[in-house]
Amino acid sequence: MQTCGLPNDLIWYFNPILIGALQPFVLWLLQIVAGYLHVRLGPIMRLIVGYFFFALSIAYATVIQKLFYNSGPCYKFPTQCDAVAGGSSGISVWIQFQAYAFIALGQIVAITTAYKFAYGKAPESMESLIHVVLLATQGSGVLLQLAISPTAQNPKLVVLCAAIAAIMFASTSVFAAIYWKDDRVVAFDDLIDEAPGSQEEKSQEMTTSDRDQPHSRL
Repeated sequence: MQTCGLPNDLIWYFNPILIGALQPFVLWLLQIVAGYLHVRLGPIMRLIVGYFFFALSIAYATVIQKLFYNSGPCYKFPTQCDAVAGGSSGISVWIQFQAYAFIALGQIVAITTAYKFAYGKAPESMESLIHVVLLATQGSGVLLQLAISPTAQNPKLVVLCAAIAAIMFASTSVFAAIYWKDDRVVAFDDLIDEAPGSQEEKSQEMTTSDRDQPHSRL
């Protein structure tokens, strides 16, 4: 891989840099696109879009890994070549930039929405518990990563990435099929939360109007 004079550690900073740079604009652009398509961009739909970006990043990584395997002189064993002897492939390191961009987009859309949705719907006494549950889901993801790490070896990376991408697309599709209609329920719950206050205001207005009206005489 051609690093173009850049340090190898720089690629790990792509994700936080992109999150900081894109976060103020991504949700705003999504709202514009959703309005143009006449689609309600509720919390469930945002989660679906974020999950799709995560799956898309793994699918893109699968394509990149296939390019590595097809490029000589190392082909399916790129780490076993001697770079001094000209074993480095001609693929630029910047070709991986898009994968980190998709991950950053997914984190901006889905992770932020998940925290906001969880805290917004949880009682005040359970906010800490909800935070623990969210961290537990992240921990379970790390455990799954450790479980499949022995299979992350050349020349199996293309099959591994393709399988993970297929599972992520399938799980996103199942999640969308089950929960996409719940955006209406969320909106209805918001109306219910506002209903008591609105009813109190209406009752106060009615009481005030009754006081202002003169009493009828028999």
